[in-house]
Amino acid sequence: MVKKCYAKSVFLHIVGIVAVLPVLGAGQARANLMIMPVYGVDITPAARTVIDSAIKFYTDNFTGNTSVVLGFGLQPGGGASATQYNNTFSYTSVLTALKANQTESATDVSALASLPATAPIGKGQVQATSTLAAQLGLRTPMIAAVWTGDFCSGTMNACIAYNPNYISGGKANGPADGLFGVTQHEINEVLGTPSALTGSVTPDVVTVADLFRYAAAGVRSFSTNASSPGGSCATNTPVAYLSVNGGTTNLVGYNNCANGGDYGDFAIEGTRKPQDYASNESNPSALTLSSSETLLLDAAGWNIGLNAVVAVGSLAPTDSPVLGTSLTTEGGADDGDPAFAIAVPEPGTLTLLGVGLAATTLRGRRKQG
Repeated sequence: MVKKCYAKSVFLHIVGIVAVLPVLGAGQARANLMIMPVYGVDITPAARTVIDSAIKFYTDNFTGNTSVVLGFGLQPGGGASATQYNNTFSYTSVLTALKANQTESATDVSALASLPATAPIGKGQVQATSTLAAQLGLRTPMIAAVWTGDFCSGTMNACIAYNPNYISGGKANGPADGLFGVTQHEINEVLGTPSALTGSVTPDVVTVADLFRYAAAGVRSFSTNASSPGGSCATNTPVAYLSVNGGTTNLVGYNNCANGGDYGDFAIEGTRKPQDYASNESNPSALTLSSSETLLLDAAGWNIGLNAVVAVGSLAPTDSPVLGTSLTTEGGADDGDPAFAIAVPEPGTLTLLGVGLAATTLRGRRKQG
């Protein structure tokens, strides 16, 4: 079964207690990216196994300057959603950070060569999710807020929430086939693949991922169709595709109309991909080192490790509990889950600070049609 999804992006003002996570300073050796899950009590052990397996692709294959704490919970309907902090920086700062973060990979070399010296649009500013900002050294140390809503509760950097059918809608009341692919879809967005395009007007500010959005060789595409022509946006839509070499190679078309998916999602073309605007429940997608999503993350600032392996479907190591077995929800009955158990590899500690954080969050919501 194919589920159509539609998305809404909203910006919220959040003030909360923060936790400081250890990060590598400039000049230190790069370690593999760490993604630490915070599971809601409604995320079954079988579902956690699938989610751990989806996470393992990133931790096996990407290097990172920070640790990412991800919450996983349930939402009352829809498909799945990701909510994370979003920061804005000058284009010059982002370009400098990308150059400093460059490896010798062909993707990095060609992607950086395609970036202009001055901002290609608007006010000269670029948005990045807080995880990507920390990876690029634009925001350190990594900060995690205490979430008491948006279907997650606990100290984390982002919240991923599922329709309950993903958790227990499969065979023998187990996880649905699409849980693996939709988890990778939402993790991609947490790490930095969302678009700032909304379909109404050309934005003044774009995201890092938007810098690799093209209409033709050498011509970036920031125009969208606010109407809904239907299908996969193949007609009556301004052309937009992903390219990491200045538009010469069209890696995949973007979902570029108001058909229910995010503008940062991919159009459905050929083999189904995790970042397609609608999920394929009967044939779960999985990332590989050559996936368009992987190349976009590489171009946007994450780096493929020297010892990268394809780890599709393998199980993550057993985690050890930290901060006790659960964290109690403060937000009341409106929260998606009453309590969360946090699991991180040992040794792992979070230092709680009584400091207020003012930030915006960006929510990408995928719902059933």
